[in-house]
Amino acid sequence: MSVMEMEPSTSMAAAVGLLLFLMVIAYLAAARWLQQRSAWLTPLVEVDAVYILAGAPPRGERLDAVIAWARQYDCRPATILIPQDPTAGLYPNKAGKPVTPAQWQTEQLQESLTSRRPHPSDLRFLTSDFLPPPPRPHSRFADIIVVPGYYHGTDGEMQALAAFLDPNPSFRRVALVTSRSHIRRALQRARTHIASPRILGVIPARNTLRDYSPQRVIPEYLQLLRDILGLTHAPFLHRGWRAC
Repeated sequence: MSVMEMEPSTSMAAAVGLLLFLMVIAYLAAARWLQQRSAWLTPLVEVDAVYILAGAPPRGERLDAVIAWARQYDCRPATILIPQDPTAGLYPNKAGKPVTPAQWQTEQLQESLTSRRPHPSDLRFLTSDFLPPPPRPHSRFADIIVVPGYYHGTDGEMQALAAFLDPNPSFRRVALVTSRSHIRRALQRARTHIASPRILGVIPARNTLRDYSPQRVIPEYLQLLRDILGLTHAPFLHRGWRAC
């Protein structure tokens, strides 16, 4: 093969490689945009309540974020709000007993927040985007309250939170807790139903590869587009349309 024949093929391979590299960079930027890092709260921010979005099944990384948040600084206690969806399935606790997701989360939080043993979330938090001081064995939170509702997705969770907050004006500063890839859409739906000053921002769940996976990123963009177009409750386009 002559040099003249090799040059076009080499140039083509370089162009394809550059294109693939740019596509990967663009994809990672798109995944990062969903995380809306400007809304992240550090443990120094005082809140009246934190609301753990449910996820399905119960998200261990979301509980880890709350536990790590609670164990970093001594400050005024806050309340943990946990959604309880009667349509969700049961999950086995440590004793093997089937419990609701809210009961499962409550048990995990109570055990971790009252324990003086190091929790894996301490290490995960220290290796994440924040650099807090060593964890302290105390509970930052005063109470755990289950917020009832009939959710069928993020919008329903925010409607339930709005219904809970209306008769409870003492909860003036609320933080959401959710997966990183879900932050932008969660805030969008929250501010649709709740006055913006009450939602301070988000406590991000610990970083996972799932937050960058196409199975997580693409559906988030599709649901954002659906919500922007005003089709949040359109038939076939939301989780609970059969029950409407």
